[in-house]
Amino acid sequence: MHAFTWCVYNRTGNAYLYFNVTRSLYELFSKGVSTSLNDTIKVASSFTSPEVINASKACMSLRERLLQELSSGLKSLGFTGTPTFVFWDPATGRGLVVEGCLDWDVCIKEEDFVKVLDWLSQRG
Repeated sequence: MHAFTWCVYNRTGNAYLYFNVTRSLYELFSKGVSTSLNDTIKVASSFTSPEVINASKACMSLRERLLQELSSGLKSLGFTGTPTFVFWDPATGRGLVVEGCLDWDVCIKEEDFVKVLDWLSQRG
């Protein structure tokens, strides 16, 4: 699911799309629904075109292993919340970690997330 959403974002560069797909999945999760890749594709399909969906499905197998390795590394560092966002600036060697929670009212808001993604896209 993460690899697919990663591919959707990298295909479109659309922070709104990425945020809302992720948010919709966590809303399902908070209602006790165990989400799957099919749920992720269905949610994303309500926000974007079939062409983006198909390209993202083709892309995800290339990213799954890398994302599993990154997830394992973060877990070994003690990050257990989901979603956890790590915003890193390689030029300064500094970053920001926003460890996840399920209550969106106290988590990062959409407009904040869009600002961070815009900032990251300007970094290179």
